[in-house]
Amino acid sequence: MHPFGRGRLLRLSLHLVLSAVLTGCERAADEAPRARPAGGLWISVVTPSEYVADWPGVAGGARRYLATTPTVSGECIAPRANETVAAFMQRVLDRKPAAIVLLVPSVALAEPLARAVRAAHLPLITIGEPLPDELAAGHVHVSAAEAGELLAKALPTVIGDGLSYVLVRTPAPGDGAERVYDRFMSVARQQAAPRLLAEAEGGGAAGVATAVTELLEQYPRTSLVVTLDAAVWLDPPFGWEVGLRRTSPDYRFATLSAAPRLWAALGTPERPGRAVALVGALDGDRGYAAAELAVRIVLNPETPRRRGVPSELVTAGTLADFARRYSDAAGGLDITGWLPGARPSPDGGERSDGTARPVADSPKPAPAPEKSFGPPAGADGP
Repeated sequence: MHPFGRGRLLRLSLHLVLSAVLTGCERAADEAPRARPAGGLWISVVTPSEYVADWPGVAGGARRYLATTPTVSGECIAPRANETVAAFMQRVLDRKPAAIVLLVPSVALAEPLARAVRAAHLPLITIGEPLPDELAAGHVHVSAAEAGELLAKALPTVIGDGLSYVLVRTPAPGDGAERVYDRFMSVARQQAAPRLLAEAEGGGAAGVATAVTELLEQYPRTSLVVTLDAAVWLDPPFGWEVGLRRTSPDYRFATLSAAPRLWAALGTPERPGRAVALVGALDGDRGYAAAELAVRIVLNPETPRRRGVPSELVTAGTLADFARRYSDAAGGLDITGWLPGARPSPDGGERSDGTARPVADSPKPAPAPEKSFGPPAGADGP
């Protein structure tokens, strides 16, 4: 056979195998695992920082896809300490990936990585905040507007005997924050209780922290603080929560994130924590969807470019079920260190080479942060 014809036949064979996998054909349960084919695809899943709150779940979901798709290999990798964007991207590109998946905690942090991928002429699939269309070939999103509506509908139930709340909204420079606020208020205005006492605007963790402090100083006996940006609860300024306790000893909060870092704040039904409700997605499903979308776009550039993952309401009463499904979606991620009352996990590390681990060898979570929000003053227990 002519060498050119053999090459075309090999490419056609690879395409047919990958198409079969992506349309649902799976190995029989008793079939021995196959070796990775030399001609298979390599997908790199990256983030600007390993400390991004949803990175363990997203990476776990991507690993789950990689571990169960025989014709695709890959890695989940974050920059080393003090590593430059150029050096990090060179490490990624040295693997010769067919596509790159990027978790975007913020446009400012992720855009330099995205532009490096564009310069390499590789398909980029984003998760999280959207980047400009010219940078991304595909996007996996969680509708923040729908999450806002879900939280508003839940307020009369989760607030218990509370009668009022205050709200911190986010500035809307074009990232959809205004739609989140509008969807939240479209429901909240129709509810007789709880009553919205006041609202303020704050951008980023520092801005939201200032707005929350000022509202609680003005309304120290309000039942609840609702923030449409979770950053301040995920990474609170040092000493800030202590000040809130002095200002409003019984304050509680609800926000639009269900990242594991916030689970301890929910407490348990017997001993509630500071958080009454979280709204977010199974991050493993986001990572899985993005890795799958990356492969589909490589095989067929005409593939629809957007995937959505639904949000869920999480409370102290539903956390156990949500956490179990969160772990499953993230490929068996060990989530015990994030649960209320758990001791910090001793192993928060990644494999040194960043490559995909088997599902049974998933990395354990980083230790729960010291600034987790415990039960409010007056709760049962010490």
